[in-house]
Amino acid sequence: MILERLNHPSLDDLRAMPVGEIAALPTDQLGLLQDEAEAVLRMHALKKLYGLVRQAGALGGERAALIVASDPPGHVRRVRSSR
Repeated sequence: MILERLNHPSLDDLRAMPVGEIAALPTDQLGLLQDEAEAVLRMHALKKLYGLVRQAGALGGERAALIVASDPPGHVRRVRSSR
């Protein structure tokens, strides 16, 4: 795998290459570059999803705090599991 990486351009290299030059790369190199690009896209999507989940969790916590704060003094709230 390390030798394969040394024998083909990186994704960053592709930015400066003309399309014709990229198209002229051997199919095995294009396949490796496609795999790398897909991995980068998956990582980007996972980071975005992680951020959304964290935001939703923060909003849920704020909402729960507001609900509890609105309870009369001494009120005991039953919590149901969502499972």
